[in-house]
Amino acid sequence: MAGKTYSSFSDVENDARSGLFANEPDLRQALVEALKNEINRYCGKNPVVVDHIFKPMLERVVEGKRRADIMFSNVVIEVKKPGGLSQGRQQLYQYMADLRSRANGLVIHGVVTDGVDAEYYLLDDTGFKLVIRGGLSDVMGGLLTSFCAQKIPIVTPEELLSIVGI
Repeated sequence: MAGKTYSSFSDVENDARSGLFANEPDLRQALVEALKNEINRYCGKNPVVVDHIFKPMLERVVEGKRRADIMFSNVVIEVKKPGGLSQGRQQLYQYMADLRSRANGLVIHGVVTDGVDAEYYLLDDTGFKLVIRGGLSDVMGGLLTSFCAQKIPIVTPEELLSIVGI
């Protein structure tokens, strides 16, 4: 949606439910905007972490043949068109497995969404498991609650460079 800014996951979910996103890139951009704003609500008790670690991670572009729509630290988010969650789930698993192989055994968090419905998964030593399924706002709230409760790991050299600014 050109010209509209998204300050919450609810805004994105409402517009997705109304069919206002013409394509996946528009939905992805709206979700990134909402994420940048919502992270303050979940991780806001430490503005240094939000402004100097999380936001630079989110801004960087992940390079390579296979890349997730949104990836920061040990979190992967795959955005799909409505009805595409089953295909997105497979892609999400692969991106999470790829990241886990580079992240020295860290637990990897992942969400697949079509803007309305979403699923939050964890990938750890016990496998790929569903944490919560529901509306975008609820699922992303669960993800950010878990993410912000942990020490935020720096997983890739690109993340370190984006934080340090070199």
